[in-house]
Amino acid sequence: MITYICHNKNDKTGENLPCTNNRCETSICPSCGGRADAISEIFWCPECQVPIYEKNCPVCGQEGKKLTSDVRPVFPEERLLLEIILEKPFAFEKDSVWNGNGNNYFVNGKKIKFSVKDLKNKDADAIRKQYEELKAQNTYQFFEKQMERFILCNKERYNRIVEEAKGYIRSVTENFNITDMFVSFSGGKDSTVTAALLAKGFREAVQTAANAFRTFADKLEVDYSQKEQKHPRKSRQSIEC
Repeated sequence: MITYICHNKNDKTGENLPCTNNRCETSICPSCGGRADAISEIFWCPECQVPIYEKNCPVCGQEGKKLTSDVRPVFPEERLLLEIILEKPFAFEKDSVWNGNGNNYFVNGKKIKFSVKDLKNKDADAIRKQYEELKAQNTYQFFEKQMERFILCNKERYNRIVEEAKGYIRSVTENFNITDMFVSFSGGKDSTVTAALLAKGFREAVQTAANAFRTFADKLEVDYSQKEQKHPRKSRQSIEC
């Protein structure tokens, strides 16, 4: 469950506004028009065995128990490393494993005992060797099924935040021409999502991006090795001893 709270203050005096600390339905405060901060509360569905963003699972209807405020999936590679560190290789292979706030690990909704500070007492070379020996036996079979369930259980929330984001993009760009806008793209997950949302919201953006990539790709390649030859360095003489 994501709750939005307005933390905006008067720009000149720094004092609270009438809407400061008020809850909002979206990320935009309806009173002051400023951005509201998102506070997430994630639950665990005991039936579907995945984190959910609603108190009641949208798929099975069961009430979830509070898990954490932020969560990410633990991929099989990380899961195997965690198992080796705990001296339990493949113990969680078929389980639903997640990482939450404070680098806490959860297996099937239950927090397991793990501390990063204890890693200094481990033999890194022995862990690396065991990982290399076991990685060929690792599998994505169970992980992919868990991700499918996670997406299904949180589909409604995903659709809501996508529509909200697209609406926000349209509102801030409505007074600008498509040729006057650009998106900073680093290749990371944040800029990738932003570019994808723009592509969904603006068909022109897709064509603009395609033209930009085409222009870049069509540029003649420069052979810098040939340029270097215009100013050849003196060759070093080899000395045999």
